[in-house]
Amino acid sequence: MKHSDEQMWWKYIDDECTEEERKMMKQLLEDDPSAKEAFMLRNALHQNLTKGELLEPSFNFTNKVMDALPPPEYIVKTTPIISPLGHKIFWVLISLLLLSVIVLLWRTEPGTTSAYSVYLKEINQFIIDSCSWIPVPVLQTLVMLFITSITLLGLDALMKRRFQKV
Repeated sequence: MKHSDEQMWWKYIDDECTEEERKMMKQLLEDDPSAKEAFMLRNALHQNLTKGELLEPSFNFTNKVMDALPPPEYIVKTTPIISPLGHKIFWVLISLLLLSVIVLLWRTEPGTTSAYSVYLKEINQFIIDSCSWIPVPVLQTLVMLFITSITLLGLDALMKRRFQKV
């Protein structure tokens, strides 16, 4: 056995090797003076490591280290992919589209005969037929979620504008 086999040395020092390995290591230590020297070095290191107490960092260690770091050399500025104006235009158009569809559908009375009433009746019937499998409470929930999300987006935009001024 070569005395350079680190794993075997540490198993022997930690007393974790089998009886065969222990006999083999003892024989190696008796026969080879360089192996005995290597063992003495490793054993001294092992004793120094086991007798030392574990140090605990101070309570404020992380903050002290972070404060000691140099400031970053540059700050990465991020820009949105779509400009805020693009977001506003998108939501305004969607809102106007939905509002116009709702107003047109609600203003059409069953007895009226305007140029659009025939098309609106067909559209209304198509919507009713295609959504008939969805229960009414689910549709009401979806509408409320949509209205809530539009409202929250508007409030978010308002708050961003308000706090950017500060």
